Amino acid sequence: MKNFKKLLALALVVMMLSAMFCVGVNAAIDPGTLKGKITVSHFNQSDVYSNATAIFTKEFMGDKSLAQVADEYILTVNDKMMSVDPDWAGKYANSLYTSSYGMVCTWNEDNGRYEVAVAVTFGPTRELTCPDNSFIVVMHHDDDTDGRHKYPSNAFADLNFGDYLTSSPEIQNAWKALVGQPVYLYNIDLEKTEAGSGVKTTGTFDSKISVAGLDNGMREVYNNFSSESYLYFGDEDPDATVDYFEPKNITVSFKPVEDLKNAFGKLDMYEYSADSWAAVESLFEEFEAAKDSIKTNKEVKEWKDKIAAAKEALVPADEAVEDDTGNSTEDEPGQVQIGDKKPAAEGGDNTLLFVLIGVGVLVVAGVIFLVVASKKGKKPAEAAEEAPAEEPKEEVPAEEKAEEEKTEE
Repeated sequence: MKNFKKLLALALVVMMLSAMFCVGVNAAIDPGTLKGKITVSHFNQSDVYSNATAIFTKEFMGDKSLAQVADEYILTVNDKMMSVDPDWAGKYANSLYTSSYGMVCTWNEDNGRYEVAVAVTFGPTRELTCPDNSFIVVMHHDDDTDGRHKYPSNAFADLNFGDYLTSSPEIQNAWKALVGQPVYLYNIDLEKTEAGSGVKTTGTFDSKISVAGLDNGMREVYNNFSSESYLYFGDEDPDATVDYFEPKNITVSFKPVEDLKNAFGKLDMYEYSADSWAAVESLFEEFEAAKDSIKTNKEVKEWKDKIAAAKEALVPADEAVEDDTGNSTEDEPGQVQIGDKKPAAEGGDNTLLFVLIGVGVLVVAGVIFLVVASKKGKKPAEAAEEAPAEEPKEEVPAEEKAEEEKTEE
């Protein structure tokens, strides 16, 4: 029994360690599901340098690369940087975004959503350009472990990177794995043009090479900063309190519903009940009638979700109940099903009952196993100690004994 307890304890320890190592590699995105959010701090600001997450739009960048946008800005403040910190300006000024993570998100016309088209880390980030109907995300996190950067706070960067170092392979792998994932924008307006206008933030967060940062001795200006703007990857944010952004200059795509209709058309209608089949067909007809009034891809997605739910709810024909005339009596319990199958009880599906019975059997079997195992594990001495002592035989009175002997004679 002691050995069994040791094995059980060891198994629990292994399970706990496994759970620890299966936790997401950063605070925002789960590398297993590739779902989660990245909070955004800046919008169309070429002076962004450290601990920030910035979005750049096509209208802001044109055909330029991030390197060109950055270098053009550096030229405008080079004299100021040289007067504040010539050593830093000479070594690092021309490598802006080299220590950043970069991503290009492009509108997928067929799917009616933005999707991650490119995800790179470090050097290649500088070379990113912004295609039509796209935007660029640049994310940076620099761990000020020795205090040489004099960052006032890493709080914002930690929202997206957690406690991992910027060069952590876990973060790099999770970032690159986002290619192909849907991405939704909340409290972000890509149609804005002015710096900072497309995001919703409070407080102050200026880069060390911004005008304010340079006036502060090339140190970040960070004070009570927070942001309500974020990107959500993998799916729509189930906890969103606002609607996600959808551009107005794109074509509404009916392909999601058309793909669903094609998949539905490959099914055999005779394998499903007439009522459930008709329910799906009716929704497709309603969608076709409403097409002219649909103006956004969000509306298309709502139709797709509604029809997909009805499709998932199709009732297999062998679950339909019919009477002797062949008429459907699905709402009348107790009738004999086709193929002489026994009718289900009035309570409906008995799957849960069978599951509970199975669990009960497993529990009982486990208890029996434990009892048997514990008995087998006992030492002979222990067994002897626990064996009940024989009850002493009752002594026959002397008179009765003499009487029995006389009778025998």
